[in-house]
Amino acid sequence: NPHLAGLGLHYPIGVDLFSALLVACGVPVIPLFVWTGLAGAAASGWALWKWGRGFALAGFLCNGGFQGWLLLAGAGQANEAWKNLFTTVLVTQRGFLYALPAGLVLMISWRRRIAAASREVPVRNEPLPTAAELLLYATMPFFHLHSFLFLSLLLGFWIVTGPPEIRRHSLRLGLRALIPATALALLVTDGFQGASVLRFQPGWMQGERGFFSFWGGEFGLFLPLTAVLLALLTWPVKDVAKQRKPELTVARAFVWPAGLLFVACALVLFAPWEWDNIKLFLWAYLAILPSLWQTVVSPRPAVMRAAICGVLFWAGFAALLSDLETSRGHTVARRSELDGMALSLRRIPIAARFGAASAYDHPLMFHGRKMTRAYEGHLLGHGLDWQKSGRWNDALMRGDDDWREAARRLEADYIFWGERERQLYGDSPGPWAASATLEAQGAWGAIYRLDSR
Repeated sequence: NPHLAGLGLHYPIGVDLFSALLVACGVPVIPLFVWTGLAGAAASGWALWKWGRGFALAGFLCNGGFQGWLLLAGAGQANEAWKNLFTTVLVTQRGFLYALPAGLVLMISWRRRIAAASREVPVRNEPLPTAAELLLYATMPFFHLHSFLFLSLLLGFWIVTGPPEIRRHSLRLGLRALIPATALALLVTDGFQGASVLRFQPGWMQGERGFFSFWGGEFGLFLPLTAVLLALLTWPVKDVAKQRKPELTVARAFVWPAGLLFVACALVLFAPWEWDNIKLFLWAYLAILPSLWQTVVSPRPAVMRAAICGVLFWAGFAALLSDLETSRGHTVARRSELDGMALSLRRIPIAARFGAASAYDHPLMFHGRKMTRAYEGHLLGHGLDWQKSGRWNDALMRGDDDWREAARRLEADYIFWGERERQLYGDSPGPWAASATLEAQGAWGAIYRLDSR
């Protein structure tokens, strides 16, 4: 694991590996990030449109609850949990650039299979070939584990409750994907040591807020409309049940497991950081949206439809505009600092590990270098126990009496001393400098090679 010494990989590396391969082929890093982001966003937009037309696209871009209406009073984006999915998930989680469109394409294909199985004549649009579904599904752990968990939930639900044709297809797909998906999951969780430990926490992020204040404030009209949808799918009006039996069958196949997942995420944490449950809430939400439109919203008169959509999406739309208008970007790196140390780093083996300060914007990370302890927020989000390593890292950088033991435990080959290190460890006597070799130096800082750990 490049972020913490002594551990294997604890996160899906698919998009990172894809980017690294393009860089190795000569693609510049900054244009690569820009075009990967644009391509992933375009693919996500297309898949959302195919999945639920404008209602699903608006639902993803403009999700929010009643609390978001505080924007009208100039209070800013008030959501504490169910924040705008575009700005807080797709923009920040690069794995979703693949997982979101790939997962939606799988769901579209599965919806076509279920629709074909529930009708006497084939549907107009054919599902993907089984081999294509297998490729998308079995490789999903390599890109995004939460998305793989949701897709597996759908297949498991259909194996138990689906019609015979869908049950057989789901079972075959699951069995064929078992070995490759398990192998990839083992790879990105350090043999499941990095897999999330379930933790019972009723209310998710409700805290001291009341039930109705939190869930109503965060999800707004979506929850009561979903309750109406579940009631209509469970006890449909007799005439509607006869006329729309295939559509109701398809809706139940997605809404019921999505509803179960929604309740599970409200009671159980699937990751060390509680907000990470939003990565599963997102899939439950998207799975429900098309049926919510077809069964609950679309049959209403035009004025009522407009009112429902306004209440559902206005707060999220305002939050999205607020984020785009007020955010002029965030400084993540200084090109002068990165370029200044690039030539010096080329002479250092890529496998070397650096002792340095823990910071989200450390230039070593942007150069793809291994650190004894990287940004704590990143480590916490992946469930890594960084406290013990953090104490050793502090001992090393402070130059404590046991700094040599700290360097050995942290597998440190080099010490980086720059602006961030001076800010955090400015009082350090730097005893390692006396026995280390000054490998490189510049306006950006200095690199010392530890000749002996």
